[in-house]
Amino acid sequence: MIAHQKPRLSDFLRNNRSMKLNIRTEGLFEKPEYDDGGNELGSQELVYALPSNRFNISNEDELTQALEDSAIQIRLQIQNLKGSTSYLRFKKIFINNYSL
Repeated sequence: MIAHQKPRLSDFLRNNRSMKLNIRTEGLFEKPEYDDGGNELGSQELVYALPSNRFNISNEDELTQALEDSAIQIRLQIQNLKGSTSYLRFKKIFINNYSL
């Protein structure tokens, strides 16, 4: 989804001196629920905010790097949540919006 926005962001950057990019996403996770015997009873769906850093961008190279860094940051957050003691299972990601 973010890759499809890059041409629009590049156009904006060509017409303006700089921009600030802050990608905000949400991830849908499942948290399994167990009985006292350790048997899985079902699961509960939870939505977690997965924000990236805000980037100040003044050229095309910085835009490319910011998009790559945002994806890495979000992926690390998903891995950290999956690896937590709550045993979350990642289902999907939502792209809310982006701000210039």
